Amino acid sequence: MTWLSILANPTCFLFFTGKGAVHSPSQRAWPCLERERLATLSREALMRWRGKMLKTAGTMKVLLGALLAIFGMFTLAGYDRVLQTALTGMAPPWLVSLTTSL
Repeated sequence: MTWLSILANPTCFLFFTGKGAVHSPSQRAWPCLERERLATLSREALMRWRGKMLKTAGTMKVLLGALLAIFGMFTLAGYDRVLQTALTGMAPPWLVSLTTSL
């Protein structure tokens, strides 16, 4: 555990400086070491998943771009008004009055 990680974490800082409600040195280090172990395990898991997340992000970027292009063409062709009219007709009256009042 580095001093920087101890100072960055207020709980660890209180435990290591003796200002926390602890009575023995082993109690002082325990919460910080558990957090450090959890952080290490989390980092290892993220590094294992990194490639999969990057691949998924690339795919999602392409899909969102295609969706944006489709909605742009809908808007340019005027079909957005048809869709809006259909959705407004299906919505309950309280929702229509609420959204038009805003």
